[in-house]
Amino acid sequence: MTRQFGDTVILLRLVLIEQEKITDVMLMIRLQFNPETWRHWRPKLVEYYEEMEYTDDDSSYRIVYDKKQKLWTKQDV
Repeated sequence: MTRQFGDTVILLRLVLIEQEKITDVMLMIRLQFNPETWRHWRPKLVEYYEEMEYTDDDSSYRIVYDKKQKLWTKQDV
């Protein structure tokens, strides 16, 4: 299966809008990655989201990966 970066970025964002917090391994499973491919994709996704801020309705948020806790979160700005 060929993955598109943009599609993966959108899907990750939708997962975090729904859950607000998710562990790294659960996100990997939810996005249908295996450990080998996730190891290559995760750093690029982290790099992408470090630069982004989103506004939906009346709230602004960022998507943040905490490497120490291995946790993805949606954080209000």
